[in-house]
Amino acid sequence: MSSRPRALPASTANVALSPSPLEIAARRPLFDPRNRPIGYDAAIAAARAEATRNGGTFTPRNAFYVAATGAYGVGFSRAGEDGENGLGNSYLYVDAARGTVLAREIMGSGTPGDVFAQARFALHSGRILGLPGRILIALLGRAVAGLSGTGVTIWARKTHQRLRRPKHASAPPNPLAQPAE
Repeated sequence: MSSRPRALPASTANVALSPSPLEIAARRPLFDPRNRPIGYDAAIAAARAEATRNGGTFTPRNAFYVAATGAYGVGFSRAGEDGENGLGNSYLYVDAARGTVLAREIMGSGTPGDVFAQARFALHSGRILGLPGRILIALLGRAVAGLSGTGVTIWARKTHQRLRRPKHASAPPNPLAQPAE
């Protein structure tokens, strides 16, 4: 297996993506896990302050600590969202040593490439349209399975008929030929 990265197809090569939180963390100096003066409560408070400073509302959904990057991830949803509809939760990443926000993943914002990348799971799962979208995706999945089954059935019938035909069928009798006397 080659260690070279694969080239992107021409259709996606021109789409700009913002750096991911892991890419941002990789550029930081190495983090000593023993140097974690803030806890989950302080990380959530820092994320809440950042969200409200930018004019957003903040309903925390989850928080996690990533030891390799020395950061807390705080997932939140906006007003009126339950985190299950639309594009999903947004995330703020807070430095565990200083309590400052390192990176943001705000759903529905960023470059066109960012928004497309954020929408992929929501489109494929039907979450982007809520319950009607999930029902539509389920029906489309059943249709694909049904079409696949129908295709296999037609193929099997044709194969069975082809195998039942004799390989060298005799020619039908010529009605104009004179009977032998």
